[in-house]
Amino acid sequence: MKTLLKIQKVIDKIKESDVKKLGRNDFSGYDYFTPEQIDGIVSAECKTEKLFYKFDLARNEFGISGSLKIYDLEDLKAEPIVFEMASDVPAITATNAAQQLGGSMTYTKRYLLQNAFNINDNNLDPDSTNQTKKREEIKITWLTKPQFESALNSNVKGIGATLEKYSTATFKMSKEFKTQLENKLNDLISSDGEPTNEQLHGTNN
Repeated sequence: MKTLLKIQKVIDKIKESDVKKLGRNDFSGYDYFTPEQIDGIVSAECKTEKLFYKFDLARNEFGISGSLKIYDLEDLKAEPIVFEMASDVPAITATNAAQQLGGSMTYTKRYLLQNAFNINDNNLDPDSTNQTKKREEIKITWLTKPQFESALNSNVKGIGATLEKYSTATFKMSKEFKTQLENKLNDLISSDGEPTNEQLHGTNN
């Protein structure tokens, strides 16, 4: 019970503060709380109230999940207050598995902290009128078949650039095109030695 009262005090203090959002989405035109900012705000107030929180990311038979345990440092025998949420590891272009896992940890922790300490960020609300209007105004350009065939017969740099460009909010490609390009890119990268002249100039079949 005492831990819950302390958590409520932290919530009240954060609500009363006038913290400027440091993140900026220039494409959609809104500000947001960065993961580092959320962690800093909560950490400072928890220190004052003698609270300690521990974040963990784990995989079980149901997939990836995150948990946030909040301890009362003045009553170590008390059970921690636990918050949990399902998560996933994002597929981020040009990153390895460890980097993708790190991204999952960063943002899962952020959302758990926002949930536990009632930090609202209305700009991230997918049902808000403003964000719905902006999504409707976004024109998506899809990778055409001729463009796909040109990229498929390109070199490592050309395929990589196409995959990166057409994995954004406004440039997309079909799952079939993406799979074929990724397979071709992996074949070129894993081939023995340097890419052949034909591969570099996109004349291979």
